[in-house]
Amino acid sequence: MLDSSTLRAQRPERDRGREQRIAQIEPQSPACPLIVRAEAWLGQPFGVGMVSFRLPPAGSGDLDPGMLIRTGAVQVTDAEGRILYPAEGQAAAARFFRGVFGNADDPTDQLITTWFIFRGDAPLQLQVLGCEGITTELVPKTSRDNQFQRQLKQWWREYQRVASEQTEQGDYPDLIETYLTGMLGHRLGQAVPATRRRDSDPLQETLNLLLDAESIRSDLIRDWFAGSDPSGPADQPVPQPVPWTPVVVNNLPADVPVEPIALVVPEDCFFLRFGTWDNQIWLKKLMAEHGGDLGRMVRVRGHQPRIESRFLDQLALESTQIDEWFGGRLIRDVAVIGRDTLFGSGPAVGVLLESSDPAALEKRIAGRRSSFDGKGEAPVQLVNVELAGEKVSFLSSPDNRFRSFHVVQGDFHLFTNSRTIAEAFIVAAKGGPSLGRSDEYRFCRVGMPLQRDDTVFIYFPTGFFRNLLTPQHQIELRRRSEVVTAMQLLQLARGAATGEGYPDAGVDFLVGNGFLPAGFASRPQASTIRFSPESWEDSLRGRHGFFLPVSDMRLDSVSAEEAAWYAEKTRFFVESVKQIDPMVIGLRRFAGAGDNVERIVFDARVAPFGQKEYGWVDTMLGPPLQQYIVGAERDIVRLQVSMKRNRPNAEGEFYQVFGAIQDDLAPDADTRPQSWLDLWRTAKQIPGYIGSTPPAGLVDWLPRLGGEPDENGFSYSRLLGLWRLQVDRYSLLAFDPARLEPLRGQLRTVPAERAAQVRLSVADLSKSGLGNWVNVVNYRRAWQTSVANARLFNVLIEQFGVDPQHARDFAESLLDVRLVCALGGEYRLAGTDGRPAWISDAWPSFTTPEMPGSYHSPLLTWFRGMELEMNRVANHYELHGFIDLEREAQTGLQLPGADLLKGFSDLLPGFGK
Repeated sequence: MLDSSTLRAQRPERDRGREQRIAQIEPQSPACPLIVRAEAWLGQPFGVGMVSFRLPPAGSGDLDPGMLIRTGAVQVTDAEGRILYPAEGQAAAARFFRGVFGNADDPTDQLITTWFIFRGDAPLQLQVLGCEGITTELVPKTSRDNQFQRQLKQWWREYQRVASEQTEQGDYPDLIETYLTGMLGHRLGQAVPATRRRDSDPLQETLNLLLDAESIRSDLIRDWFAGSDPSGPADQPVPQPVPWTPVVVNNLPADVPVEPIALVVPEDCFFLRFGTWDNQIWLKKLMAEHGGDLGRMVRVRGHQPRIESRFLDQLALESTQIDEWFGGRLIRDVAVIGRDTLFGSGPAVGVLLESSDPAALEKRIAGRRSSFDGKGEAPVQLVNVELAGEKVSFLSSPDNRFRSFHVVQGDFHLFTNSRTIAEAFIVAAKGGPSLGRSDEYRFCRVGMPLQRDDTVFIYFPTGFFRNLLTPQHQIELRRRSEVVTAMQLLQLARGAATGEGYPDAGVDFLVGNGFLPAGFASRPQASTIRFSPESWEDSLRGRHGFFLPVSDMRLDSVSAEEAAWYAEKTRFFVESVKQIDPMVIGLRRFAGAGDNVERIVFDARVAPFGQKEYGWVDTMLGPPLQQYIVGAERDIVRLQVSMKRNRPNAEGEFYQVFGAIQDDLAPDADTRPQSWLDLWRTAKQIPGYIGSTPPAGLVDWLPRLGGEPDENGFSYSRLLGLWRLQVDRYSLLAFDPARLEPLRGQLRTVPAERAAQVRLSVADLSKSGLGNWVNVVNYRRAWQTSVANARLFNVLIEQFGVDPQHARDFAESLLDVRLVCALGGEYRLAGTDGRPAWISDAWPSFTTPEMPGSYHSPLLTWFRGMELEMNRVANHYELHGFIDLEREAQTGLQLPGADLLKGFSDLLPGFGK
């Protein structure tokens, strides 16, 4: 509830019935905005107001007015800071991005309406800042209660719409928008977006937990403001784990070669093996070429996660140090192992080295680790501890910023932040259970033998997945997410309170006045949260981003709600999954066909997670086919799938579906379809076709397409704008009949080297017309993402009152990422009247936007083609293929031999039940 003693303003003694006054102020220069209308209505605890204005024309100020409004840099405020939570009442941003390469609307011709709430009932000295400012007096007026409620609802509708647009256009989690709508809706009794049930889909929720998805935080904020009950005291016993069906390996040969380093890897750890110094350096350079984030190779990104540096820093290892050891030939083999992949918040991982000179390596390590002792803001301590009967070097700091066990067993050195991994490593090194001794790993090495000499070899054993789904791991993940959410929520609440004039507010004040949800202070946490100048810390888990590994957190008891939550998961996995199989990926690199082009040949065995959810794929896929369809010469993207025939009395048991995109696309397709209709319109612009042989019966149900074809074999659906051509045993569909006619004499079926259910091939897009379209689409999205980041900085200034100089730091601290311009530019503060605006130096003109001729989408800078084949085998999928990528320097590799492109070795019957 609101604290009226601190938030409610006293009305001044004056005539309540006098007419509203707005000072008529003519702009002093053409760079001033023109206020057309302004009104305000008194209310409690806040009044509601609106102002409509026009921006000055382009060229009348230092910064483009279109850019100012679309980045949220134009701010409606007042001299005393009483105006709060403004929202623009028109969708200028949406119209802008729809016309970014066409006739973009001129914002100076549009009436911009901003709605806001305000404190007190004295006249407001209304200001419009961001261009050359203007101030006018606005006197609030009394209104009937129902009239005031209508105005309040109007502000709330606009506020939610703007928050939704900002979420959609950004490339970051919607924590800020979720908090603001939840907090304000809670305080003012307004409807908030429906809370999404996190347990409505157990599989999706489990994946979100394992991937540490930010959507969990948003859902928790919605739940807490909606009044969800705390978990209650942890007074229940820990639930039993899921009763998995054992994995049985059949027909395993007696003698299977296994690399020595695998013999000391704990059997429930993932295994990422590089093998040689060159392979580790290769991956490091590949990441460096793409800003340290391989995800940026494929998609437009407005942020960079902070992962690799944290992982190595916590272990007190530097990449250059490892390189030195490799370069000195002290290392024979190297691998990364771990019990989870939570690299952003605190994983359970280790770096495992096989030394060729153990004494020399141990001497270097000891000298390096002793240099940390007693240093740092939180003193670093180097001690010896006893684990599994062995003395182990342990380097640590109280906040877990440093947490590094160094364990030596013969020629093997392990650096890990997890006590449990260190103990299991010692047991494995002494001949106990290990990955390399397990039947399932040895069976994997039958199909992917050591002779392959993979550049990168990745193996996820059954024990790894089962460990992730234990009650200890799942419940601690859930608690960790709640702790991180509480940290972010507290930072946002303090920011909002500061913006309303209550700096340094405590938790009780924030809860009592609605900045935090009720019950936040009494939420049953066994730990406490504290804030240091560097970061947030949890008393049990340590510093945010360097949390104590989940596998090292003890779980002695759970709450009744947690027990019921895990019981529901157990039921789901027993009914839908039952068994989890290992997964394996092998990558080999060779020289490609062209200067600085590298070919990465890949093989993978991936088991579907949840047969019940993904079983529909099996019901559709037909048998592997030893043939493929050859289409037109200008086909640049080709996809072919073997499909089952499910209709009774159908001819044959399967049909082959094929499709292609051709190399003549004009760059005028929409960027991000928002409805099925827009998606259909975008599809109609793509120069492609689809077909089947024999004809797929489903087409006969489409309007008009199932009728008798004309004398040329064509039929047409006016409703869909779709053409069908039936020729020989092929049935073809396209939006343009001119694409179908040439296929009449070009289609043919030819034998394939390997049988496959799915085949995909993509040529080098950078030299095609389709590449031009990819550039346009990516540029649109990159510009939108870049503008959304700048708008986020300005939202923090406008909604929370954050100092403009610190807005970017606030956002990056909250989201735990580095926000970057997706166009490759740099964000900076540009001077305007009243306050500076965040802009990027890579933005084109907002008045006459054009894509720079030198722009290349991230994909086209390196992608030079790919091929993929997929087969469903027993209870897993086998993937085989290659991808060509251009590097910054000559690779110096050999071309692959034909025998290296054949995929997996022939296997005996595999995993059984």
